[in-house]
Amino acid sequence: MATKHTTTHSTGLTATRTSQNRTYAHAVWLRCSVSKFIANTKENLAAKEREHARYSKDLAANGELTQRWGAQQLQQWIDNGTTRITKMKAELENPEVNRGGWFIAGWSGSKQLAEGRAQAERNKGWEVEVTEAVR
Repeated sequence: MATKHTTTHSTGLTATRTSQNRTYAHAVWLRCSVSKFIANTKENLAAKEREHARYSKDLAANGELTQRWGAQQLQQWIDNGTTRITKMKAELENPEVNRGGWFIAGWSGSKQLAEGRAQAERNKGWEVEVTEAVR
């Protein structure tokens, strides 16, 4: 018979996991930290701007990409890139709101294993919370 494990985050979010033969005592919750969100968004923004410039230059010169994919397809990519660049710039104006919510990164059978996973994720720049699971 399957055992149902439920955990509740401090924000009120709940998560459930069912297992036939394992016991999950703790869950590790993650949320992108503000600094990690800003760094990732800036990196992605720079890459998208480079790609946008490359496509625009190629389209104007009727270059290799235009020949391969066609002007209409390239223009669509340019338009999509413009939209994404605008969105990323807007997200950087309020990173606290735009960084996303909490999610379960994993379940563990012991607090020690959960804390080890939590520390590894903290080292990567995530906000972490470990919660206890109940049956």
